Amino acid sequence: MLWVASWGKGVDYCNLKEQRFRSFLSAAESRRGKFSNFIRGIAESADDDFYCSTPSGIIVLNKALRFKHYLPGVTHKIASPDILLSGQYLYYVSDGYADYGLYRYDMKSGKESRYINVSGENFTNTKNLLYQVSKMDEFALLVSSLNGLWKFETDKGKFDLLPGITTAGEQVCFSYMDKRKQVYKGINLLGMTVYRFEGNSWKEVFRLNKKFNETLRRNK
Repeated sequence: MLWVASWGKGVDYCNLKEQRFRSFLSAAESRRGKFSNFIRGIAESADDDFYCSTPSGIIVLNKALRFKHYLPGVTHKIASPDILLSGQYLYYVSDGYADYGLYRYDMKSGKESRYINVSGENFTNTKNLLYQVSKMDEFALLVSSLNGLWKFETDKGKFDLLPGITTAGEQVCFSYMDKRKQVYKGINLLGMTVYRFEGNSWKEVFRLNKKFNETLRRNK
């Protein structure tokens, strides 16, 4: 089963066995319900609700992908390209200049917190437009941004550099940590790099665009 959040066309459900799509949240339905179906990120809860980030706020859908309500207490019209549900918290990031940063929503209290103090060498006072968030471990997240890859410590509410990975000015559009604790970093239009922690820092162990270019040269 595969759920796809679509830009401007709602949510698609793909049955991988039958290889077919079924669409939900049509434009007509969104107009009737007065919500946006321009969905950039989607997360599923344990009780079968779906949380979707839209330009007009985060909407909640039931297991049949029907609109229930807006998530209360959330900053509306936030430009949120990704969303992550971890424990009692819903995390979402913003790549908009007016509301940039990482947001954490407490599902129990309904309180929203914003984290924008991204600092470090060559990063101080930079408006860091965040693009994607993924889970690193129980107390940390990987946060991709248009100005490098960051580790966010959830218990301290602070950002840290990842030595050997983060470079100022890199437009990181994707990051992921696998079961072997390797970090994958996707750079906008420049391929993917994989890192492994060795000694006191992260070391590059694979670069997709380099391998791809070598393969092209051999096949010429």
